Amino acid sequence: MAEFRLLASNKPFVGFLMGPIILCLFYLSSYYDNFHQGTGITAFGQQQQDQKKELAEKYTFERSWGSKGTGDGQFKIPHSLAIDLFGNVYVPQILVTIGSRNFLPMVRSLKNGDQKVAGQFNQLHDIAVDPIGNFVYTVELANHRVQKFDNNGTFLTKWDFNYTGGAGADRRPHQLAVDSYGYVYLTDRGGSEVLKFNNNGTFMEKWGAYGSGAKQFVRPHGIAFDSKDYMYVTDMGN
Repeated sequence: MAEFRLLASNKPFVGFLMGPIILCLFYLSSYYDNFHQGTGITAFGQQQQDQKKELAEKYTFERSWGSKGTGDGQFKIPHSLAIDLFGNVYVPQILVTIGSRNFLPMVRSLKNGDQKVAGQFNQLHDIAVDPIGNFVYTVELANHRVQKFDNNGTFLTKWDFNYTGGAGADRRPHQLAVDSYGYVYLTDRGGSEVLKFNNNGTFMEKWGAYGSGAKQFVRPHGIAFDSKDYMYVTDMGN
């Protein structure tokens, strides 16, 4: 609580009372003007947007790394990425440590990987890291499965989607994200749903349906969580 002091008085309690009164008068005046003009909320929102735009325009290029290829520090059609709590950047095939820019071997992407073979991929599409940075999850388009690794690339477990109901084997899991509790979520383009699993692959729940209404999707694609665990899904068809 701030203490205000009037110039004409040496009594601090007077200023203490005047502070909230002045603040109330300010808000009442603002409300009165906005009520008659009808633009107060819009103007406030626009001011915030202008500030964010000004901040965004100050972003400058830092560095780039990698080249075309399959060796350490190289990429071949990189599609997505994830960043853990410690600032490590994960890209399919490679784990990059930004601080030292050293390339540590991650799981190798093997062409036409067998669905029954752990640690192999066929059309590796997306990657996600749990909030603490202990586990890495991948999803494959052709193998229709999620694989789980530790942060050194050691295979831990995998699961598919034949037991999730609905579209079953016709599901087309596309991208995945992990919330602050460690639950894994996938967007399913085939079933127009979002699927939820625990971190060992046990199916928890699903929601969504084909359409353009609330909680409906047409080819849901990207998925992400903010710091308060609000979920955001991009819907390509809509």
